[in-house]
Amino acid sequence: MEDLNTSQPKIGKSPLISILEFDFFISRDRIRKWLPFAIYLFFLAMIYIANSHQAEKVIVNTGRLQNRVKELRSEYISLKKELMSNGRQTEVQKKVALSGLKSIKSQPVTIYTTFPESIRP
Repeated sequence: MEDLNTSQPKIGKSPLISILEFDFFISRDRIRKWLPFAIYLFFLAMIYIANSHQAEKVIVNTGRLQNRVKELRSEYISLKKELMSNGRQTEVQKKVALSGLKSIKSQPVTIYTTFPESIRP
């Protein structure tokens, strides 16, 4: 038996119908051809999104650390001021007076000694 379809030319869909049905664009061969590239673009997008989230975390952490540095700097300045005021002679005398010690009223005496030449430093 002779095949009837081989003698007659194939009648396909009209170009307008294939455009409307997207038959020209989506086919199994084209999907197989473009699938690796689509997967590559997907992973590239995931890396891009993860990178932007990481950058936002770093920015937030940097702001938090800058605030902490400001707090520590102000604490350092206040402690330094307190230590400087506590190191004054009048403050030291007040604290020492509580333990029963008194400051001397006269100048300290310097004792000079003479060493023999052999042991002089």
